[in-house]
Amino acid sequence: MKKIKMTILLLSLTMMCFAEVEGALSGAFSVSSTTKVYFSKGNLQYCPGIGTHECNDGTIQNGTWRFAEAQHSRLSAIQYSATATDYMDLFYWGASGYNGSYPYRINWSGYTDSNIPAVTSLSNTNYDYGVYNAISNGGNTCDLWRVLTDTEWDYLINKRSSASSKRSEGCIDGAMGIILLPDDWTLPSGCTFTAAADYTSNTYTLSQWQQMEKSGAVFLPATGIYHMDNNGAGYIVSLMGICGYYWTATGSSSNTNTSSTKTAHHFYYGNILSSGCASLYLPSSDSYAWIGLSIRLVMDESKYNSRQQYTIATDAINGSIIGGGSYLAGTSIKLTALPNECYEFLSWTDGNTENPRTITIAENTTYTATFKAKQVKVTTNSDDSLQGVVIP
Repeated sequence: MKKIKMTILLLSLTMMCFAEVEGALSGAFSVSSTTKVYFSKGNLQYCPGIGTHECNDGTIQNGTWRFAEAQHSRLSAIQYSATATDYMDLFYWGASGYNGSYPYRINWSGYTDSNIPAVTSLSNTNYDYGVYNAISNGGNTCDLWRVLTDTEWDYLINKRSSASSKRSEGCIDGAMGIILLPDDWTLPSGCTFTAAADYTSNTYTLSQWQQMEKSGAVFLPATGIYHMDNNGAGYIVSLMGICGYYWTATGSSSNTNTSSTKTAHHFYYGNILSSGCASLYLPSSDSYAWIGLSIRLVMDESKYNSRQQYTIATDAINGSIIGGGSYLAGTSIKLTALPNECYEFLSWTDGNTENPRTITIAENTTYTATFKAKQVKVTTNSDDSLQGVVIP
């Protein structure tokens, strides 16, 4: 396995609105000269023993995928059982569950190379964690999310416009990690940020971080690594809270565990508490391949835009409207104006006279229906006009 050595510093924060796309943060990040992405609201997590999820091949799999409920959240429990009811967040290369690969940390007894796919890249394949699996709090639809490649991480961290001013180490409610700021960034009022600093310079309470997050800031927590212990006797989680290791979608040509060919690429970052993060803290080349690292998924801008939710508000006097609410962009819906008793529909205030009418969702919009009182024809009659007449 090749290592992408990106000793990542940390950056500053701004203030936009929370994304209206389920599971996504609001900041747009350039990962190439032509591609922008939106980060998920937390690291990927999996529980093998609770629920089911639908995959993009139409099958239903056991277990539930989700994003961590907060960006700084990280887990430490080691789960071996396929029926475990706790979530986990350190995964193996390509082990998304597709084609028999394990989607969780497995019992090492009887483990063989064949359990990990020999793919040169996760990109555009069903082995990518966001492609094959629907994520419960990330739209619950397959093929929305994906893993960044080596070159995309490198562009994001080092090559996009003002990259060095948009990264730094930081600390949220005691959890250390790396802060990345979106392309368009405005520091929220009352918050501070020092680019390329250590975590002591960028410490935030939960309420302060909420303001940063609203502006699009991303936090990658130091979740450590799952690996063989130094004596080769078993597997443990170490360096949690000190180092962060994240998979990329770029792999090598083999899935063997020799010193010359490794299973996948990763990028890492360290902080002032440890200078040994880059070594992965592993005792031998044999165990080097069998490691569990964090995954942070992204959504491409085109998919993000198509998943935007907009609100259709309705307004009517002397009647009501059926069909308002929140909908995904591009959705076609029907609005029906219902007049009160003694009234009838006249038109919509934009001049449209169709009722019901069909609209395609593209923005937040208010639709107002106008009604008019019904005209009632009164016929009068008298059986003797000589004696009098009826005046309506």
